[in-house]
Amino acid sequence: MVWKTTSPTFENATRSFKGLTSISNYLFLVILLLGTIGMNAQTVPVITPTGGFGIDGDLKSNTPDLGIGDWFEGSFGTGGYVFNNNGTPIDGNTTKFVSDIAISGNDRFLKGNNNKGFISPGLWEWATSPSGPSAKSDIKHAFYHISRNVSNGDQWIMVGADRASVKGSNGTAYVDFSFFQGEIKENSDGTFTAPGTQGGRTVGDILLTIQFVNGGTNPLFYVYQWTEVAANTFEYILLLSNDSTYQTAYDYYVANPNLVYARVNIDGAIASPSAAFGYSSIDQYKYVESAINLSSLLDNLSVCRDEGIGISSIFVKTKSSAALTADLEDYITPISVDFTIASALISYLESPVCSNNSNILPTIVGKTGGQFTSNSGLDINQTTGEINVSNSTPGTYTVTYTYDSYGCLNKTTTTSVTISSVPA
Repeated sequence: MVWKTTSPTFENATRSFKGLTSISNYLFLVILLLGTIGMNAQTVPVITPTGGFGIDGDLKSNTPDLGIGDWFEGSFGTGGYVFNNNGTPIDGNTTKFVSDIAISGNDRFLKGNNNKGFISPGLWEWATSPSGPSAKSDIKHAFYHISRNVSNGDQWIMVGADRASVKGSNGTAYVDFSFFQGEIKENSDGTFTAPGTQGGRTVGDILLTIQFVNGGTNPLFYVYQWTEVAANTFEYILLLSNDSTYQTAYDYYVANPNLVYARVNIDGAIASPSAAFGYSSIDQYKYVESAINLSSLLDNLSVCRDEGIGISSIFVKTKSSAALTADLEDYITPISVDFTIASALISYLESPVCSNNSNILPTIVGKTGGQFTSNSGLDINQTTGEINVSNSTPGTYTVTYTYDSYGCLNKTTTTSVTISSVPA
């Protein structure tokens, strides 16, 4: 397929997401730009870590509030954490910590027209530079954690990063977290491999950009989407922003304020575990973190994705300005991951059970609110999935869970339940 990319503009980006819902295989990029003190700390109500996840501009659990989870273990309290103090994850399937070397001898993007954020990643080039990028754009560490909402199964992703320098009150920097369905690879010859066929990307990809503005004191965020706007023509479309300059995207944010949380360490230096970071504290405005409810965001876009969005790579990089045509600067080698958005799974952990057992309930991972059905002989509550075991005929049954997800109606998933007769 021949593909063409147009240089996207903020005017194009302010198109309403409602006008794009007919586009199949919705692709989307999330840019999160941080900087205004007005964004308060938030706790994301996820299953792990214990106590939810604090988006509060620091790294330690139970800080500043007891009982709230975070990236690393605090001194005391019931709030959990997702990394050991040396940076190893508690669960490597959902959590990752990566480091970049110091400015001297740092791998960075080459200067040139191909090294722009909207260009195909397959055209990007890198080299080892004696001087590296500017200190304000020099990534030191980046990390992410994936978890689900405790009540409805919505999938959240939390990300964080720090940089080498603030560079006074004018230290504006931009950190991108790109989520690719095709696996992006760094090659030894100074190139990258990008298997996506739509401008080096795949419809459904996600980009999260975190922006440090004026030393980190003026946070804004933007949600973009990489979309086929014409035949074989792709560009970024702005969907969500807390910047009132872009009214359509801002109105969507006002109507859906709990889709994105973000925070910089605006209150001063924060403690960091030296075993993981190489230093015991991070100076004011050098650290940023955010969380996005990916499930709810996709739901609100009403885009049907039968196969879900399977993420294979996370690529963390910086750029020189907010413009979509800005030069890319520093990066951390693409991280290989494997998780899917837009699905549901059910199971009955007690199965098999004896016919004189008490009632059993399903475990639902992912989208909730669906309907349960089964073949004849099983007494099952269609709304809750609760099975009346003693009132059911012994046998093996297939339970079907039917749900609506991300614009797709009547998606299904199944599980098996066995009820055994009580021995004579």
